[in-house]
This record gives sequence, C-alpha cells and structure tokens, in this order.
Amino acid sequence: MITLDFAGLHETNCKGTDTAGKEGSDYELWSPHDDGRHGANKGCFLGHEVTYVRRKQASECFNGEELERQTQRVPCACTIADYQCDMDYYMSKANKCEKIKDSNVGESIESKDCSLTGFYFESKGYRKIPGNYCQGGLQMDPVKRYCSRYG
Repeated sequence: MITLDFAGLHETNCKGTDTAGKEGSDYELWSPHDDGRHGANKGCFLGHEVTYVRRKQASECFNGEELERQTQRVPCACTIADYQCDMDYYMSKANKCEKIKDSNVGESIESKDCSLTGFYFESKGYRKIPGNYCQGGLQMDPVKRYCSRYG
C-alpha cells in the first residue's frame, strides 16, 4: 500500500477572520457601493450598506471548509436613487417620472382594487426598486386611498 500526503501542497490556513482589516489578519473588510453620482447615500447600495469579510488578494492562504463568512448590513435612508418610474410613468429629460399621456392602465387597476378591497394605491410616479432595503428618508411609495365610489 502506498500513502500520499498532499498536505504540503496547500497553502497555510488563513488567520484573523475576527480581526479583519487589522495588521496580521489575512482578511479585509469590503463594501460594494454606489459612488454617489446618482443621488445615493455614500456607501449605500440598494438601500443598505453591506460590509463583507474577504481574504486579502495578496494573502496566500487557504480559507478552509469551516469558515463562516461574516456580513454586516446597515439600512440607509431612502434617496431618489432607491426609486424607479412606476407603471404608466416614464423618465423625462429633466430626470423626473412623468405620467404617460393617454394611459389608463392605472385607472383600470384602481377600479378592480376598489371592487375587491375597498382601497387602491395612488402612485406618485415612483416605486422602490425591487430588492431595495432603504428605510426612512425620501418616501415616494404609492399612497393608500380608500374608495368612495365603490362603497
């Protein structure tokens, strides 16, 4: 029987997951973010600031199977960058969502919602981008209105 030991071929195990970003650690803190040009809060992406622990590019070590990735999520205040134009609206040259002329899709939805629930949502022309986690700040979400003509 021949036994081969490949342990010497692997890099050493990485160290310092709990001290990421500090001297002696093989890990750093990293956050994807918008650069602020589009009205987002600095450091925020899709309404929250996310910080990941990742291995430094220059570290020649092995993460190992038992490594648990650490992630911090902090919600950001909503800005215009967290919204897109709602249905029946388009982005004008002035970078504002404006109603499409002669569109009545919203009215048919309003009529259907009123007959089913007794309320509908009135659009301000914007809706939050799906997957966005912002809280507080600028509120452009549709407003709940109760129906008077459907009783």
